[in-house]
Amino acid sequence: EEIPIGEDWERLYDFCKDSLTFTPKGVYAKRSKGYNQHIRKNKWDWWNDNKWFKYMIYIMVNTGMRGGEVRILKWERGPEDNPSQPDSYSYLDREMRKLCIYFKGSYGEVPLTNDLRNMFKKLRRDRGDNIYVFQNPRSQGPYQKRYFYENFRRLCIGLGLVDKEQKPLYTPHSIRHGVVSRLIRKGVDMFKIQRLLRHSSIRTTLDIYGHLQQDDLTETMDLLR
Repeated sequence: EEIPIGEDWERLYDFCKDSLTFTPKGVYAKRSKGYNQHIRKNKWDWWNDNKWFKYMIYIMVNTGMRGGEVRILKWERGPEDNPSQPDSYSYLDREMRKLCIYFKGSYGEVPLTNDLRNMFKKLRRDRGDNIYVFQNPRSQGPYQKRYFYENFRRLCIGLGLVDKEQKPLYTPHSIRHGVVSRLIRKGVDMFKIQRLLRHSSIRTTLDIYGHLQQDDLTETMDLLR
């Protein structure tokens, strides 16, 4: 699976961060049905109209969480949220200092940065009676995976993260890989990355991301000279 690194990562991260405080526009022309005239449209209308998706992606690029973990994120722990039951769940702790996540049979916690805490505080003002942080007003439950993936496809296309056939280079899970790649390049050791990703074994982390440490191994061999 492709990993967003370098300019691709910067483009994705900066756009998600910056669009929290400004409204992206970008105009394109669309031919009107039955007419020859072109109508100017706002390229990012769909992004601005789906604030839930905007915030979800921002959380993912800052935590390495899976899309499924963010989609089901609750404002607080529910009575049924217990590792002894099979269903996955995630929620904010009472002090809003960490995210508690049980997914694929593994439990873990992700501490919140000040930026994320402030973001959640802002979102909480409009919580109302919502159980989920990103609650679909139609179903009163989490947004569907299909809808989430479609929006991510549109995001990649809008940012130009596409191949020669104009197909998206990345999937939502690519963000998780991008976060890990960035941490490895900053010198974070695999044991800390394992805890952040909530893998049950360090072997799982090494099997998936060990190849990204190749440069470090080259530097190690140079020490033998």
